[in-house]
Amino acid sequence: MVVRGRAYRGGYRAAVPLRPAAARAAMLLCLVGALAACSGPDAKAPRTEAVHRSEPAPRPTAPDLGPVATPELPAPAEAPATAPPPVAELPSDAALPCTDEDVTVAVVGSDAALGSRYLLLGATNTSAVGCVLDGRPALAFVRESGTPTPDVELVPRATTDPKPGPVVVPPGGTAYSELRWGAMSTALDPDETVRIRVRPMRGMLRTEIPVLPVRSDPGAGSPPSSLDILAGAEVEVGPWRAPPEGWNL
Repeated sequence: MVVRGRAYRGGYRAAVPLRPAAARAAMLLCLVGALAACSGPDAKAPRTEAVHRSEPAPRPTAPDLGPVATPELPAPAEAPATAPPPVAELPSDAALPCTDEDVTVAVVGSDAALGSRYLLLGATNTSAVGCVLDGRPALAFVRESGTPTPDVELVPRATTDPKPGPVVVPPGGTAYSELRWGAMSTALDPDETVRIRVRPMRGMLRTEIPVLPVRSDPGAGSPPSSLDILAGAEVEVGPWRAPPEGWNL
């Protein structure tokens, strides 16, 4: 039971007990006042924030199209085999002059017709590179007795080219010089020519070769082993060039 007294100037008045209903009303007022004090303008209520976690978006999936066929790639085409370019004929200013080690000289043919005699000299390049022959060979004739044939005059032989130039002899190739002289009588068994001394070009050495051709036309009969180039003969000497017409080589 609640007893509340009141103060006066002259002292205290005796406490008067409160009724139960009044006591409950007083307690409610006190409770309301306490709540109002707690929820005033300066009061800060605790703040709760909701935390949201971002989830990764699901990846799109490709539709199932079934097994995929792998295309067969065509085989790479093979490069066509190309033939090596043809070797052009060497110009005369691109090759060196022939030397004694480069060429071999021999009689390669002989013929006779209408009082004339013919002999063909061949200079074969035995080296691995082309070389140049220029002009006419220098010649001297040797008789069967081993002595030089005297008084032989050498003259240039006329050709279709009035000014024959240098000729390039490729490896394994042959350049030719044609000789011509008039038939001479051998009735008195003179000392005939059996060998020729040949200097292919200026600056080269003389080589002595037999007059018997190293090869001959089987249909022309046996080639002569001696020549009727006698004392006082005139021999025309042609320049080095490609095989002249009329020879079966």
